[in-house]
Amino acid sequence: MLLLSNHFSRSGRICKGDAEYEPLREKIRNRLTPAILGWAPTAEEHNLLAMPVKLGGLAIENPVSSFNSRYNTSRRAISVIADSISTGSEFSAEAHSEQVIREQKEGEELDAEKSRQVMEQLEPATRRTLKRVVGRNASQWLTKIPLVADSLDLSPTQFRDALCRNYNKPLLTMRGKYIT
Repeated sequence: MLLLSNHFSRSGRICKGDAEYEPLREKIRNRLTPAILGWAPTAEEHNLLAMPVKLGGLAIENPVSSFNSRYNTSRRAISVIADSISTGSEFSAEAHSEQVIREQKEGEELDAEKSRQVMEQLEPATRRTLKRVVGRNASQWLTKIPLVADSLDLSPTQFRDALCRNYNKPLLTMRGKYIT
């Protein structure tokens, strides 16, 4: 999944046009995320899942909606290099680094704003759970390689149950069972 994400992330920076990614978006929405999660996410949950892990998502981006943003961000980030090449002026590595840092900060601010908007669309109980998870960095385990030595080697069911806890869903192992 990471390789697929990196592929459309790279191509989104150099190609203009997002319509060709619509079939990929549908496969992600209808097959990949339900297979990972164990339930079919709503449209609002898909928006949440597209967010970075540190903001409560799973970083499963929507290739169509993120395409234009990536392209434009990349163009602005390399503007110092492009201007230097097109005008023949001297290249300033410092100016380029500053421009890239500005674009990264702007992207983080946009993600934070998008996260606030996505949170507002969620059910109050889910919103409370996610605020707790995000506030305590409780989903950072999703960014680690699942090694036995770190006790992060979860079975598929354990992984899905952990996601259920993050997103305030009934545990998959408990669905249809009554607790006495």
